[in-house]
Amino acid sequence: GNPRIRGGTVDMGAYERQLALSEPFIVVATESATNLVFNVTGGSPGDPWDLLTSTNVALPLPGWTTVQSGFFDARGNVVLSNLINHGDPLRFFLITVP
Repeated sequence: GNPRIRGGTVDMGAYERQLALSEPFIVVATESATNLVFNVTGGSPGDPWDLLTSTNVALPLPGWTTVQSGFFDARGNVVLSNLINHGDPLRFFLITVP
């Protein structure tokens, strides 16, 4: 760890470990024929992911619907597709780690 510095001196003898925590995110979403294709990055290799959808972006997360689940590849990425139903209302998508 690293000493925790406050005001130019070590504070309480405490040590902090700096972690680069990141949440996975959709880098790009493209339409391909009848599918919406998502390129996702920022996951941890082998960790599970869920693709959630909602017609209301302000809806609390428990109200969103899981449409796909899987695992990140060895680089923490995934490419997935979701069927487009043009009769559906506007939809929002979110990638989460359960």
